[in-house]
Amino acid sequence: MAERADYQRLVNAGAIVDMDRLLHFATEKDLVITRVGSAHVTVTNAAGLRFRLFLATHEKARRAGQTVGRGIVYDFWIYALVAHTSTERACYIGQTRNVGRRMREHWKRRDGTRASRPLFDWATERSLSINATLLQALTGNQNDADDAEDEWVARATDAGFVLPGSEVWAPRQQVVRKSGNAWPSIAVQRNGRSLAMIASRVTSVVEIARNSELSDSQTVL
Repeated sequence: MAERADYQRLVNAGAIVDMDRLLHFATEKDLVITRVGSAHVTVTNAAGLRFRLFLATHEKARRAGQTVGRGIVYDFWIYALVAHTSTERACYIGQTRNVGRRMREHWKRRDGTRASRPLFDWATERSLSINATLLQALTGNQNDADDAEDEWVARATDAGFVLPGSEVWAPRQQVVRKSGNAWPSIAVQRNGRSLAMIASRVTSVVEIARNSELSDSQTVL
């Protein structure tokens, strides 16, 4: 719903982080408040459409993005799905604006047509499990996220990873370009969590700070 997203971006831009200000905002915009939650309000607009507005600090608020100049920026995460033996290692690099949902999609459709299917096939042939790790968190537009994903594909390639199916999910220029930045092997192993367990909500991915990336020495801001 475009109107809901527009209102939520105004909440985000105004850094409305307490309920009193959120209620005032809704009233000021002539929205009828029908329910008040701990971090959101349910409102109805003049056309009778009902939707929720969240405090700016809430995860669901950030998904709406924030208006900066003439554009809209969002929170993106670059992640890796990794499987390895003592002599071989393979990965899939992706980006998302909703980490939990994307991990569940990968697991649910592991036998389907998702671009990550070749990695699952590679791991199954070797009786390996797959771990998921967040590599970078950034706020920006789609081009920023694409550039960050390209960079991590290059790092993985430089580090000697096999990228099953990359001819489909990664343009050739991603795979052949050189990064110059190191793949954080120690941190990826340390933060890696079973994709199967993430998908079943037994555990969750290890979070990293906004606008930072994973590093073997520390999380780089």
